[in-house]
Amino acid sequence: QNVPQGKNLVPNLQGKTVREAAELLSAMGITMNAEGAGVAEGQSVPPNSIVDTGIEVTVYFKQE
Repeated sequence: QNVPQGKNLVPNLQGKTVREAAELLSAMGITMNAEGAGVAEGQSVPPNSIVDTGIEVTVYFKQE
């Protein structure tokens, strides 16, 4: 997918740990707001959305 400069493609975080999700988003310049603990089961911005660098994505985690 062609992503314009200064934008990012939000990854699918399902199944990632808090640390994995934080590292992935941080590397893209996206701030993560984590809710819960365990593995990711949802996120406030759908996967494959094109967003501005610097936005915040809330990731919802639950224990397996």
